[in-house]
Amino acid sequence: MKRFFIELDKAGSEWVIVAYLSGDPNMISVIEQGKSPHIVTGSLLTGLPEDVVEKESKLIGMANDPISIEAARRAIPELEKATFLPRSMSIRQCAKKANHGLNFKEGWFMFAQINELPAAESKIVVHAYSNTVYPNLTNWWDSIQAELKNNHRTLHNLLGHKRQFLGMWGDDLWKSAISYKPQSTNAAMVRRGQRFIYDAMEKGQFDLKFKVFKELDLLANNHDSLLLSYPWGQWFSAAEAILKCEDYMSPLLEAKGRQFKVRTDCKVGGKSWAVMKEVKLTNNVNELGRMIAEAVKASELDNGKKKA
Repeated sequence: MKRFFIELDKAGSEWVIVAYLSGDPNMISVIEQGKSPHIVTGSLLTGLPEDVVEKESKLIGMANDPISIEAARRAIPELEKATFLPRSMSIRQCAKKANHGLNFKEGWFMFAQINELPAAESKIVVHAYSNTVYPNLTNWWDSIQAELKNNHRTLHNLLGHKRQFLGMWGDDLWKSAISYKPQSTNAAMVRRGQRFIYDAMEKGQFDLKFKVFKELDLLANNHDSLLLSYPWGQWFSAAEAILKCEDYMSPLLEAKGRQFKVRTDCKVGGKSWAVMKEVKLTNNVNELGRMIAEAVKASELDNGKKKA
């Protein structure tokens, strides 16, 4: 029986969890307004409007040659008002690297090494990120260190799992502790979803309430995502199953008195897991089923072009 692929992905969820753990108003505003973290971070790093950051990103793309980037930027006179511009990448790309690395107290030297940035630029980005862009981060880092001291070096993530941090007291241990809550909460959400899905698949063999799981196959757990498959053509049953799986992967979390859920991204594909199309989840099963069918068929066309 022909089947198609489904990927349910929690990519980006660690950034969301950090936002609520730290209580940073700028981060939380990005999430609650549905904005792009990379565009907003780029705007706050450079002092430029978000639309200018987006315009520059579309113009430069993934270019990394400082000379060609400087020449391209002449087409956007608004960039002259920037307080900072990365020489070897777009503003958005620089912000993306900051969002991925700097929530966990990464230093300027490591940030420069990983992202191939000059030391002077790296120092500007790292200092601005935790002092002016998202200023609550430093208080959160200090609170983790205090929690370790006061709680026998033991931390609990947002799903109640705990870890004791042994070893030499110092920067390495503190950085590991800072990353623990977001990273372990993210992994625990995916494992929770996997466990509930397996249970539903088993019940689907004899319980009509879980019939949409009867044909579902769980193929892999890839750290922050689950890979599944479903029979070809059963688009609306697949839509119902996907929504239930997404619910299993999205428990209600709470931090600093705020309750929140971390969204799940969905991609589907036909012949190859490497060529998949994003589908925006909606609670309208009929609409979601139609979008899944269109996306799967489009992925097959793209796969054929790729091979050609």
